[in-house]
Amino acid sequence: MNFIKKNKILIIVVCALIIMILGVFFWNYISKKQSEDKNKLDNNSVDVSDVNNIDSVEAKLGEDVKITQGYLLNYTTKKSGIWYMSSGTVKNIIEDNKYSTITISSDDGKEIKGTIATDKCDVKKEDFIYFVGTIDLKTMMLNLTKVDTEQINYKNVEEIELNDLVDNINLIKANYFIVHGYLVTDGDQYKLYDTKDAYKENEGFGSYFTLSWKEEFPYTGTKEVSVKCKIDDTYKLNECELID
Repeated sequence: MNFIKKNKILIIVVCALIIMILGVFFWNYISKKQSEDKNKLDNNSVDVSDVNNIDSVEAKLGEDVKITQGYLLNYTTKKSGIWYMSSGTVKNIIEDNKYSTITISSDDGKEIKGTIATDKCDVKKEDFIYFVGTIDLKTMMLNLTKVDTEQINYKNVEEIELNDLVDNINLIKANYFIVHGYLVTDGDQYKLYDTKDAYKENEGFGSYFTLSWKEEFPYTGTKEVSVKCKIDDTYKLNECELID
């Protein structure tokens, strides 16, 4: 007891230091936790600093992607314009007078379908072929411009393994995007613009997405919203839900 009385001030100082140290550790823990939580939230958001870089969107496929309307619209328009070059084995061909549908398979059985003008379809079943085409975001098939049993010499194309191309298409088709934009009701159509200013400046086709709702959506009017949707086509989103 005498020790406590004689060293009362020292004990108080020591206790205060212990409390301060514990407080610092606790504060650091909270800050770290908040930073980790923020990183988890940001990890499924898209950096919109470079609207021409679609890789920043594709890196997020496989999880819900947070994105602005303008950035997603830029992605869909640019994605549908990329020329891909790959190769595989012809598993089936269905021909008509104008177009032929070719089923192309990889060595391990992954398949993709593409259409090409019948007069340009100079291949047959079981041929190993090389092909060049773009992705049709509506059908998730390929719009083929050339198929050949010999390697194709094309400039400005993106070479890709068939398996990777199939996986990429499947991810795009299945992925949900959380899109922020300006919703406009136009008769029985719902149009999603990037911002209110974008709507006022350009109401023309190509500046907005039309939305198809997962459930009946009676709302009419205009407002900023966040919607959760899948890509249906270059300028259309489907299975949409209003989340904000």
